[in-house]
Amino acid sequence: MTILYVQHDYAVFGFGETEEEAIAMAAGWLTDATGKQGCSIDYAESLLVTNPQAGQMALYETDETIPADAENWGGEELLDWYHDVA
Repeated sequence: MTILYVQHDYAVFGFGETEEEAIAMAAGWLTDATGKQGCSIDYAESLLVTNPQAGQMALYETDETIPADAENWGGEELLDWYHDVA
């Protein structure tokens, strides 16, 4: 199983086998309220919505295991992979 932290219709910011892993990875990429890269896990979690509109953050889930080389992929490529397997 793979959980993706996604900016809806744009790109993946984090992924993992659990929601906690995906949110923690995303926290390293997101910017905080001051514009500095990297934010708290609580802040990254607070951005999530259940029914996202374009640009909002959500968690996507698939039973597929993410490929081993996915850490080298960009966010748009990860989102394309998700759409291919979901």
